[in-house]
Amino acid sequence: MSDFVHDRLQFEFPGVGSLAMKIDEADMASATDVGRNTGRYVSEAADGRRIVIMNNHQPVAAIIGMADLRRLDALDIPVAGIAAHIPAPEVTLADLDIRPDWIPVGLTRAGHTAHINPLQHLLVAGKGASDMIGPLLAGVVEDGLDTAFVVASEQPVVIAYPEGRLPHVVSLATSLDIANEERVAEQIAGELDARSDLLRRHSVNTIDQYRRFNHDAGIIDHLIVVIDTADSVLGNQHRLSKVVDDIVQRGAALGASVWLFSPTATRHVIDACDAIEQRIALTTRTAIESRGIIGCADAADLTAGQAILQTRPGTLMPITTFIRDDSLPPRPLESIGPPTGWPSIAQPPTIQQVLCLPYESTSTSNRFEAPIGRFEAPIGVIDDPRAHRLVPFSLEFVSGAANLIRAQGPSTPSTQILLDALLASSAQLYTPNELQFRYIGHSPEYRVFSSRELPHVASVHRWGDPTNELNDAITEAIATESGAHTVVIVDDWRPFHAPEYEQETAGLNDVISRVFRMRQNTSPGVHILAICYGGSVPPYSRVLLEKSLHSVYLSGIDPSLADSTTRAILRRLPNNPHHAAVAQRHLVLAAA
Repeated sequence: MSDFVHDRLQFEFPGVGSLAMKIDEADMASATDVGRNTGRYVSEAADGRRIVIMNNHQPVAAIIGMADLRRLDALDIPVAGIAAHIPAPEVTLADLDIRPDWIPVGLTRAGHTAHINPLQHLLVAGKGASDMIGPLLAGVVEDGLDTAFVVASEQPVVIAYPEGRLPHVVSLATSLDIANEERVAEQIAGELDARSDLLRRHSVNTIDQYRRFNHDAGIIDHLIVVIDTADSVLGNQHRLSKVVDDIVQRGAALGASVWLFSPTATRHVIDACDAIEQRIALTTRTAIESRGIIGCADAADLTAGQAILQTRPGTLMPITTFIRDDSLPPRPLESIGPPTGWPSIAQPPTIQQVLCLPYESTSTSNRFEAPIGRFEAPIGVIDDPRAHRLVPFSLEFVSGAANLIRAQGPSTPSTQILLDALLASSAQLYTPNELQFRYIGHSPEYRVFSSRELPHVASVHRWGDPTNELNDAITEAIATESGAHTVVIVDDWRPFHAPEYEQETAGLNDVISRVFRMRQNTSPGVHILAICYGGSVPPYSRVLLEKSLHSVYLSGIDPSLADSTTRAILRRLPNNPHHAAVAQRHLVLAAA
């Protein structure tokens, strides 16, 4: 954006939030030009001109004269030597004064408690910033504020708090790999959008106004997003970085704030300072980092336990930070989970948990119920972080149709997990007289069938052996108008098109073709569950694709074999066999 001021062209460079810096075009010089004409630019700076050095169309440094430098140094004088006046005794939460709606952060040199406003943005920067998360959250617990926390950290957060009191953490990430970072970013973005929609529906501008005009409505907590190692998150097109910027811009209206913890003050962290007034400076690596955080160099001289608190611009206070209380047992921070928290996928759900989730096709009960005249079995949940929910996902066993499972290889653990979930949920929902499975694969001993009694598994066959018995069973199931609905599990589709299996598969190929010609409303009937390894389906098996209700891509498969949306999901999946992609969504397979 540009405008004319005093007939000079100015450019506005955006900062974090709504702050920006305007620079006259006449004062801009490229880094290359400065390198070639250093003498001229130094001479002009000595005469009072401020030269802004540009690199890749962004201001990166400036050349200024001594008069300007003296004015900058003068900004440090009022607080020079502040670190020398900070007391050094150990302080715990019990030594601090607890005030409603405020959070204690330490003791001043006069022995008074220093507080921050939890409803405003906060930056904690310097050595040991991550260690401040636990004590600050313990202070929030003591206050009993109506707050909800989202904590994103590279490691578990340890907190000591009284027995029976727990911070209201609705979401917790203890690893910021691509999958976790994008998931927590989606959760926060969904919450911000939901609050924005709420304000629009009630024709108010802020969450505070909504609370005042809707006394009977449920409590809407103030959302505090805590981000550890902010120096590695901010910038670089991180999804979480964009969410931070959104909170800085809209947080005051939406009842949300961000707490950033960073061991170093990188350029992106210092840029964030422009929009965050509350800051705690711990020991910084350099005086430059200290100036970037609090406007003076003193934080570079701090020792362990010392800090400088800024509650508003120009107001600096030396404090002694408090440490974890050893009289209270330390324990890892945990999220509270549904119904008041947001669901986690850190551990896959059990089949029992999946069956008890609200189910879209069930109108009379929260527990899954087998639809009359249809056969389907839940195998996991769809992760929908933006809506803060886990949605049960089922495979439907429709006559004359198929479900396609794509895996990297026969030894893929996720294949076993899927089959375990399928058989376990089916056993909960149907009797063997209602639903039965017939299996053919290379090594049945690797599957669950040989390890326990499964009455729903009517027969097990091995590739390479004659398939006459299986062919006859499928033929009978096609012809019958009563009895059990049959699901044929074909573990590896490749033998149908391998010359060495031609003789054994000829009859089976014929009966499966007859299955695909069945009317899809037939009940009971026959359904095909095909597992294809390597992901691709041979060109001459396109009928399988045409008849497939779902294609499930298991963890570890080559993402290039999927469509573009599913490919993006596969690339973000955690390195865990319980994770898969289906219908362009993230599927978490249940534990049987």
